[in-house]
Amino acid sequence: VAESDGFKSFVRDLNTKLVYDEPSRKGSSDLFKAFLADPNRYDFITTYESNAIGAAEKNPELAVIYPMPTAVAEQSVVLLSGGDWLTPEQKAGGQEFLRFLAEADSLKDGVKSRFRPANPSGEANLTGAINALKGQGFQQTYSGVELPPYEAINDAAYNWRKQVQPTAPWVRS
Repeated sequence: VAESDGFKSFVRDLNTKLVYDEPSRKGSSDLFKAFLADPNRYDFITTYESNAIGAAEKNPELAVIYPMPTAVAEQSVVLLSGGDWLTPEQKAGGQEFLRFLAEADSLKDGVKSRFRPANPSGEANLTGAINALKGQGFQQTYSGVELPPYEAINDAAYNWRKQVQPTAPWVRS
C-alpha cells in the first residue's frame, strides 16, 4: 500500500494541509518537550500515555483523548536461546535479565515512569494515577488495536519522506 499511487497522492495532499515546526520534524520526544515548554503553542499533540500522565499531573487544564481505537505499542523483550554464536554465559545472562524484569521492584520502577505493566498486580499498577486523572479523560480500559508490522510502518514513513519534503511556507519555527 505504501508504494501505491493512491498512498503517494494521499501523503502529498495531506502535506498541503499540515503546519510543521522543528520539534515535530525531530520526533515524538522533541514534540512532547516543546509542548511542555509552551502548551499554548499546539491545539493537540499525540504522545505516549506515560508522557500524558506526567503532564496532566502538573497541568489540570490538560485534557486527554483516547482515539477509538487506540494504537497500542507494547514493549517486549526477546531472549535468544538458539544459535551456536551464543555462549552458555550469554544464555544464562539473558535468563537472569528476564527474571529481573519480572521482579516486583522492576515492575514498580516501570510504574514510577508511568508505564502500564502487562500484568498489573500489587503495587505494580497505574490504577491510582489513572483514577486520579479520570476527570481529564484518562481511562483504565480502552479499545486498543495493535500497530501494523514494523515493515509496513517503515515503508509508509519512507514514502512519506520520499514523497513529501516540507518546505518554507509549511514550516513554522
